[in-house]
Amino acid sequence: MNELIKSEIFERLIKDIQELREVLSNLYFEVDNLQFIECRNIETAYLLEFGNLLYKVQSKDIESRRLKRKLDLVQKYVNRQEKINLAKIEDILDKEYERYKKSLEKQLKKLSEAIEYSSLERLSDDEVKYMKSLYRKIVKNCIQI
Repeated sequence: MNELIKSEIFERLIKDIQELREVLSNLYFEVDNLQFIECRNIETAYLLEFGNLLYKVQSKDIESRRLKRKLDLVQKYVNRQEKINLAKIEDILDKEYERYKKSLEKQLKKLSEAIEYSSLERLSDDEVKYMKSLYRKIVKNCIQI
């Protein structure tokens, strides 16, 4: 009698484990779908809509900061009553604003990647369903290992 009870408990535990694996695989799939598909689509739409404006704003901001810094450097020459050396000032500004140029390049790269991503050929609904079913099977197999 005692073995029968243990067997029933064991069978229930096995069933619970299988159900939990199913839930876990669905959650893995949902996280991946949100992270790699939905978030990417939202980011691409945002960049396509506002990316050009963001780039222009960032570019103008950097340009204005550079001009203010140039004015400060010129003012230092004037305060010290030295001859203003514009070539030296431009060299200093180029060195100081190198990281800003890199951030502009990064923004431009993101924008071009978004344009490229948006121009990719989309799968049909049937192909998407098939790919999702394959992915779910892969996740389930990985969880069972």
